[in-house]
Amino acid sequence: IGELTPNYYHDENALKRIYDVLPNVKIILVLREPVSRAYSHYQLSSTNQCEGMTFDQALQKTPIIKTLSLQSTFVKQVISLFPSENIHIQIYDNLRDKPQQFISEIFSFLNSSKNSTPGARATT
Repeated sequence: IGELTPNYYHDENALKRIYDVLPNVKIILVLREPVSRAYSHYQLSSTNQCEGMTFDQALQKTPIIKTLSLQSTFVKQVISLFPSENIHIQIYDNLRDKPQQFISEIFSFLNSSKNSTPGARATT
């Protein structure tokens, strides 16, 4: 069973709740170069909170864009709570440029077969 979301690792309370319930959970972090991450956030927000703003204006008026790009702060929170052997960090560029290697490393970290199909369930 797995969960995919970018919304937990920057919320210290969420991380603590996850740890309280699942202290041995495996965590996969996919980090992105900070400026590209911020620009992507800006683009996703351009139809709502950043509508009509340039990227520079959005950085000034929407501090969360810059804050969430300071990924090392959030990685430190994860590392402080979970055992290091349960944390796997990947770089977004590897997903884009070397997808087979990217997924192979994740399967290896999860001790799962490369032949596994996401969403597939074992039958008895």
